[in-house]
Amino acid sequence: MGDLPSKLPKRSSSPSLEISSSVDNAGSVSVALCNFPGNGTAANRISMSDKLTVMSDLGDTLRVKVASSGTECYMPRNIVAKVLNRWLYVGISREQAEELLQSPQNQTGTFMIRESQMSKGTYSLSVLQRLGAACSVKHYRIHRLHDGRFYLFTSHAFSSLSQLVDHYSDSIDGLCCLLRQPCFIREAEKTPAARVPPSACVRKPTINWRNVDR
Repeated sequence: MGDLPSKLPKRSSSPSLEISSSVDNAGSVSVALCNFPGNGTAANRISMSDKLTVMSDLGDTLRVKVASSGTECYMPRNIVAKVLNRWLYVGISREQAEELLQSPQNQTGTFMIRESQMSKGTYSLSVLQRLGAACSVKHYRIHRLHDGRFYLFTSHAFSSLSQLVDHYSDSIDGLCCLLRQPCFIREAEKTPAARVPPSACVRKPTINWRNVDR
């Protein structure tokens, strides 16, 4: 993190840094960008926001396992996004980002950073804002300096996307609201612990066998 100089240096035309240089690439997951199939019944349908595990990559088609149900099926690649650090989405359009963020589970301050589908290494921040029953998604272009640092506004620059997220989680600094939590992803439901039946009660005999006539 650091302040920008009064005159910004010219941005570099060299290739952008890889994602792994700005976020933790470990523990990535995938997420469904829409209901699939669209006319499927609730029992066999994958829902938008479902967490997926990619079992095999077949080019335009992916074989996935759904975390919430354990179901395995084939899905078109263009309706599955990769998610890193819970908030960095790869393979998602602006319109798809808005649909995910406007899910009822998300509240004001829910956000994601998405990589441009047209220009790899170029990012935008999308933030949900709810005002009563209405909601809107604000989009902010994330700019780069010649030294690779990221910035939204000319007041602060950050050496990583993670630092940018940390800063705007504590300070609005020009955003519509604080960043509060990443976009909702539906995971496996926790199975309630099995109830252990109470042990059988053994009553102490009330008869004094010494007094019983033999």
